[in-house]
Amino acid sequence: MSDRELPPVVEALLEWRKRNGLSQEAAVRVMATYGYPVTVASLAQWEKGNRKPSVLAAIAIMGFLQKYPVVPPSAPPYPLG
Repeated sequence: MSDRELPPVVEALLEWRKRNGLSQEAAVRVMATYGYPVTVASLAQWEKGNRKPSVLAAIAIMGFLQKYPVVPPSAPPYPLG
């Protein structure tokens, strides 16, 4: 990750991913399963500080993180990264 300051939504998403033990690829699959499609490329760019999610994407992601702070046990198994 770069030394750039990350937007709060990206910090929260990164913390969620680490807390759940998910690789970027697995995090994207989990988010898509629950109706929040994000590409691996976008996630990687956000976490590197090279890009920021749009305002609408940031709002949707914060809603997802509040609704699913922990990957639900009913979620299909995803490889941990």
